[in-house]
Amino acid sequence: TTPGTTVFSCLSSDIIAHEMSHALLDGLHRRFQEASNPDVPAFHEAFADIVALFQHFTLKELVSFEIGKARGDVSAASLLSGIAKQ
Repeated sequence: TTPGTTVFSCLSSDIIAHEMSHALLDGLHRRFQEASNPDVPAFHEAFADIVALFQHFTLKELVSFEIGKARGDVSAASLLSGIAKQ
């Protein structure tokens, strides 16, 4: 982003999905945020990240566009490869 510009994270569907996942997990178990074990916060974040990733790939038009743009080259930089790059 350019310095001085406003970023509206409320318009980013992946951020909304991530944060809603935290709310859903909290609703399932009211003390799920309490770190009774070091894996609890890690699970919370990982779950929310995976939900956001899955949500991103449900946008069929975007997935089709990015696959076509890459022309079969899985190493080509694109919106999809930038998200799931290992």
